[in-house]
This record gives sequence, structure tokens and C-alpha cells, in this order.
Amino acid sequence: MDTLFPSQNLQEYFRSLKWPGATEFRKAEPQHWKAYPSYRSVSGLVIRVRNMTDVVLFRAGHYTAVDEPDAANKMILNFIEGDANAWETPDDAKTHEKRGSTERG
Repeated sequence: MDTLFPSQNLQEYFRSLKWPGATEFRKAEPQHWKAYPSYRSVSGLVIRVRNMTDVVLFRAGHYTAVDEPDAANKMILNFIEGDANAWETPDDAKTHEKRGSTERG
């Protein structure tokens, strides 16, 4: 868990923003995301509405690139390359899950 910028605080802030997709964003359910199809576990959760993408990586704190380097790299590449399909929910992770703590166990 990132104690400087907790994901819960950022999510509350994102939900408070006023923009054309705000209502849709507030109602959106987070989807599981795997950085790579070969990953055995889900890398995090993503909400995509219009031009807004919110990603929470699991098992990562303030130094995300140190905690989860592969997932962080793939997330950044997805943003840079603008590949909308990169955020697709993997077939083996189609269940929904409410956002929770990303704290390491």
C-alpha cells in the first residue's frame, strides 16, 4: 500500500471530478487486468470510461516500478501507445471484484 498516495484517496478524487463522463465513471465496475496473458494472477484493476483510465496495480506501493516492474512497465506502455485493447479483461479473470487494498500480505 502506498501511504503517500493511497489508491482509495485517488479513487475518491477521480470520482469527484466534473467532466462529461463523470456519471458513467462513477457507475463503472473495475475489471481485472493482467499485464501479460501468461501471468497466472491478475495484475490489478482497471476502469475505462471514454478518455479516462484508472489502474490500480496489486502488490505495489509508492515505488511501483520496484515492487511490480513487469506490470508497471506494461501499464506505462499501454498508456504511451494508447492501445485500447491492452486493457481487455483476460478470459480467465472475468469475475468482478470491488477495489480493495493493494497492500502486500
